[in-house]
Amino acid sequence: MGSTGEKTYRLLALISLLVLASMAASAIHPARAAPLTPRAPISIFGNGELNYTVYPDNGVTSGNGSASNPYIIGGWSITASARADGIHVEQTNASLIIRNVSTQGGNVGSNGIFLSHVTNVVVKDVKISSFNDGISIFLSNATVENSMISSNGLHGASILDGENVNLFNNTITLNTGDGIHSNNYCVNCLLNVTGNTITFNLSGIILQSMNNSFISQNNILTNTQKGIGVYKSTYSLIDLNNITSNEVGVDLGRSTNSLVHHNNFLYNSVQASDNETGRNTWDVGYASGGNYWSDYAGVDHCSGPAQNVCPRSDGIGDTPRIFFNNEDRYPLMQLFVQTVIHDVAVSSVTPSALSVNESQTLSIAVVVKNEGAATENFTLTLYYDSTLIGSQPILPLAPSGSQTVLFNWDTTGVPAGLHTFKATASTVWGEIDVADNTITTGPVEVKIPQATTPTPPPSPPPAQPSTSPDYYLVGGLAVLFIISILAVMTRRTKHRTR
Repeated sequence: MGSTGEKTYRLLALISLLVLASMAASAIHPARAAPLTPRAPISIFGNGELNYTVYPDNGVTSGNGSASNPYIIGGWSITASARADGIHVEQTNASLIIRNVSTQGGNVGSNGIFLSHVTNVVVKDVKISSFNDGISIFLSNATVENSMISSNGLHGASILDGENVNLFNNTITLNTGDGIHSNNYCVNCLLNVTGNTITFNLSGIILQSMNNSFISQNNILTNTQKGIGVYKSTYSLIDLNNITSNEVGVDLGRSTNSLVHHNNFLYNSVQASDNETGRNTWDVGYASGGNYWSDYAGVDHCSGPAQNVCPRSDGIGDTPRIFFNNEDRYPLMQLFVQTVIHDVAVSSVTPSALSVNESQTLSIAVVVKNEGAATENFTLTLYYDSTLIGSQPILPLAPSGSQTVLFNWDTTGVPAGLHTFKATASTVWGEIDVADNTITTGPVEVKIPQATTPTPPPSPPPAQPSTSPDYYLVGGLAVLFIISILAVMTRRTKHRTR
């Protein structure tokens, strides 16, 4: 650090990013798409006021509000006076697109575009400047894309209690407040900030009390305070961003369950801060890795999950990158640029039966797939509950290829009851989509066999009384006695007949 060569590299890197930002801004300049017609600000309350046959001066130029034929507000150049919103839409659920609009304001208590209690609204290819907030989204869901939001007195985009809000491919710059500011206190939230260039604001992105936020593939540079600040929030994903020359790159304050990986941290005064020790993660394990840090002082001589297979470099630093209250266990040694997709996944876990007697063996088929563009080697591991059943190396698996692995689960000693299976494919270097590396399925029941009562042998047939010699003697005498009586009776009969 500090050499002339490094200073030159740093300057060139910063200039290159600024040039890219400038190119992105000019590429989406909406005013160049078509000549715009000057008009007064637009104010719409309710679906009825979107009907331009009834309200011909409402700024709607076409459409009927259906999903296949949305209302269109477009082709306007709007100059708003102080305290007047450029476009104000409230209490609608009809499909509406606001596009190819330029609006400039008086910078006092007003918004370039204000959306309140609306759904099914898309804002695209617009230019907003010199308002209090460039665009405000209140208790609404909306998408803002391919737009220029600049030089506003407070925030570029302000999101208040909005859910399902998307900000895609915008340039948000030179705002006195934050480029994107959200103060939601919502349950689901689902904020997606992807592909934006956010530069020269007070802070780039500030989220307060948000759940389920996705901040990905943005260029966030030269903001006075924070590049990204996430506070009192949970389940934030921050990946694939270039975070350059801000006072603080990423700051997680009282936030939990956040995942920060495959970002490039370049020359921020403080690269990262996290005051919830152990409750957020700054890498996705080995061998996918963590983030690139311009000030990382470690070396890459070894490889493996413990970085103890030496000498064999693997593109990952041998020691963690430690910062305030947390660490990136697998820092990347080079700027991360995703030129080739690396992505493996577990497709299915199928047991041969849904119940099994204890001490029997159950067969489990696990299917893995390579969804990326490079041949990959990785390891498949199967657990019941949190107990290991077995591991199997997958060597190698070609792009679009799949493989079925059979595991045999010996249930000897497994407690009776319901159990789940978890199959995990280890990450591969540079893998971004790690959500599909693990599948949990079940339950499968382990039963204790019922004890069986032995069947008694069949009873012998009743014993027949034995015939003794005395019975034969008595029988014989009885027969002789009967014969004698018959003989006497015969003689008497003959004597009478004479």
